[in-house]
Amino acid sequence: MERRPPVSIWGFTRAGFAAAYEHLGMVLVGSALWFVIGFTPLLFLAAVFYKSGSLVVSAPAVLLVLLTLGPATAGAYSLFEPLIWPEGYSAETSLRRFFQGFRRFYWKSVGLGALNALLLAIFLGDMAFFLRSAGLSKALAVVFLYFVLFQVLMSNFYFSFLVHQKNSVLNVLKKSALVVLDNTWASLVLSLEVAILFILSLIIPPVLVVLFMGLAAFLQLHAFRMILDRYPD
Repeated sequence: MERRPPVSIWGFTRAGFAAAYEHLGMVLVGSALWFVIGFTPLLFLAAVFYKSGSLVVSAPAVLLVLLTLGPATAGAYSLFEPLIWPEGYSAETSLRRFFQGFRRFYWKSVGLGALNALLLAIFLGDMAFFLRSAGLSKALAVVFLYFVLFQVLMSNFYFSFLVHQKNSVLNVLKKSALVVLDNTWASLVLSLEVAILFILSLIIPPVLVVLFMGLAAFLQLHAFRMILDRYPD
């Protein structure tokens, strides 16, 4: 099938930051909601694991993260999506959309997070195993490192496919993989942009609380929309 030219990396970067600036109030509130509901349990997990050093002791905190981080992210995407795709939505975007998205996509986002964490654990475990091996088998660690990096690139599109297209968990994974394979450079740059935002957020904590989720979501949603525009209906 005929496709349009590759997506403009500068195009989705500029559009993402411009949209975040235009809707700064919604970014601040939506990011704060995501931080309180979704990211705070992750900080709790980090603190528990740091003090105990035991995955068994940390298991309840891991479960709490799985039950909150994905749904909170789905809620944030549900809040920001009408600002990218205004068609079919009222002119005024209500904060209620955050909680509606949280409820609507709760179990799908929990399943997506659990499956993603399981795959990541398997890949990292296999990579560590082969790194400890002798001889040429160490080279297999590179294969699993590739799988880890590929999964990171895929994660840019998980919640766009989940919230915008209402896909099942397996379809989210399949479509995200196909998008990364066909838009590798754009996916890589998008991942680097989100990573830089996260590092800056750790250096300047208020950014993490009131800006990070909104900025990352606008970048990812704009990239997703431009990528979809490449393909015919």
